[in-house]
Amino acid sequence: MIKTEDLKMSDLLDIKFRIENLENSYNDMLDELYPYNFGSYTYAGSTVLKAVDPIMYKIEFDNYVDSEIKDILEDLKNININDYNDIDLKHKITDKLDEYGY
Repeated sequence: MIKTEDLKMSDLLDIKFRIENLENSYNDMLDELYPYNFGSYTYAGSTVLKAVDPIMYKIEFDNYVDSEIKDILEDLKNININDYNDIDLKHKITDKLDEYGY
């Protein structure tokens, strides 16, 4: 049987992982949705967008972060924190969120 504390820690670790991997997730999404074909070559959509229009890449990445952070903040609110280790991890998560301006 899984303890409630384990679920909280697991949920917090998942949230921390999601925050730390926002750019990778964004690139994966672009690569899946927008592969760029040129002749017989296929390039990753994220690589092409970043090289061709780095400003648009950054704008769309910021939009992606906004959307993901809203979901993350909602998930974070739903986790009841009582254990010291959970509190420490939650502080690390909020520090990461601060890096993105949240």
